[in-house]
Amino acid sequence: MFAPLRGPGPPVGPSGRSFSRLTRRLRQLQLHAAKALVTNRTRLGLLGGGAGTVAVLAAAIPPAPQEDPTSGIPRTRSRSFQDFGHPKRRVTDVLLITNCICFMLQWLSKDLLTFWGAKVNTYIWAGQWWRLLTPTFLHSGLLHLAINCHALNSIGPQVELVGGGARFLTVYMAAAVTGTAASVLCTPAPSLGSSGAIFGLGAALGLFYWRHRDTLGATSDNMLKSLGFTLVINAVYSVAARNIDNWGHLGGMVGGGIVAALLGPHLVRTEGGRFVDRPPLPWLAYKDGSSYSSSRSSDSSSSSSSGSSSMAHG
Repeated sequence: MFAPLRGPGPPVGPSGRSFSRLTRRLRQLQLHAAKALVTNRTRLGLLGGGAGTVAVLAAAIPPAPQEDPTSGIPRTRSRSFQDFGHPKRRVTDVLLITNCICFMLQWLSKDLLTFWGAKVNTYIWAGQWWRLLTPTFLHSGLLHLAINCHALNSIGPQVELVGGGARFLTVYMAAAVTGTAASVLCTPAPSLGSSGAIFGLGAALGLFYWRHRDTLGATSDNMLKSLGFTLVINAVYSVAARNIDNWGHLGGMVGGGIVAALLGPHLVRTEGGRFVDRPPLPWLAYKDGSSYSSSRSSDSSSSSSSGSSSMAHG
């Protein structure tokens, strides 16, 4: 949710709520997130059970042990790149933790951090250019944080898996800046939230599967259909809702797509049957045209069968 802030004064957040009420809401979201992310771990929903401030903790809860039918001994499912803490999704996890820490700092500072970091056009034009990036790490409430953390936890690991952490982070940051810039140019309302950057990740993932549709075949087709359906749902919801910064979403999606088109990955099959990474700008490409990891490729293919990717919807 790239949520506009209400009123001309400093944004009003959770600072006025009692600590006990905040604690109760936190526990409720934790239980809901644990159920959604553990029992339905293979689903990547659109609105889904929000993960809230505890998205990181809920994603880290191990699945229930499964019993081996031959021996009767319980066994635990092997970890996948969708599980929090997996080495192939380190940047995603850092961003999730950063969002949660920033939200706590907003509360502890009684929204002083929000005031200095939100997208406010007047302040940006006056020279406070850091506001083009800082709104991405701020949220207006627990539900706002929950939705965006759930979306990032769903789509982020897939983008990081196929492109690597450096490219993933570059796309995310670029989409964050272009989303805020589009919002500054097209709407006067103050706003904050990470969904512009998440829309950029969705564009990057869609570009990857479109670029490699000849190689990935049905896998690519299914993923593109899934992403397209997700985009339509989010577009309808964004138009219907009043507190959505649609320009931020659009700017993030365009910016993320452009950066992903330039930086790749763009895998080309050589005469020897290997895949090499040859994007237009090879700065972050896999070194020396090294072959694309078969394990990375197989994980990427398996991710498409797990369900619809989730883009931030508001």
